[in-house]
Amino acid sequence: GVYSVGPHAAAEAALLPVIALAMVSTFVPAIAEGILTRGFWWRVPGTALRGATFIVVSSLIYVLNHIYRLADGPSEWLMLFCFGVAYAAALVRTGSLWAPVGLHWGWNLPNPLLGQFADVQLLGDGGWMLSAAAHLLMAAVILVLPSRRRAYACARSKPRRCGRTSRAAVENG
Repeated sequence: GVYSVGPHAAAEAALLPVIALAMVSTFVPAIAEGILTRGFWWRVPGTALRGATFIVVSSLIYVLNHIYRLADGPSEWLMLFCFGVAYAAALVRTGSLWAPVGLHWGWNLPNPLLGQFADVQLLGDGGWMLSAAAHLLMAAVILVLPSRRRAYACARSKPRRCGRTSRAAVENG
């Protein structure tokens, strides 16, 4: 949903243990879901799941992995699918499972921390749309940025080969 955030009445003195627990309790599910819904399917021998096909299939598996939330209805499914798109796009773009795990972890980490340090009140039920839109924007940015391999190849190529002028060509000419 949509939340209102204000100062917390009792800011804990035990800040470090709360943060450490939140980091562990959000990292473990992020890496477990990353392996189950993306990593395994990315590496399984004999599959031709790459690119857009991989993103769609992995996103559907991500939705089904949240079986306990399927009763929440189509809006929840759509939100989860958008999450899956962003995380699968990160894997496709980088070729590494660490990118989607980091994005997933970064998205989940504020949830347990926010309630510890601020008064959070649910204002409405439109938050799923904001979350879905944020993840679609994240996926668009990930897919628009050049992959590490392409950026490296372009940096070593001749001027204008990758649709840009090299620094040496600009300086010399």
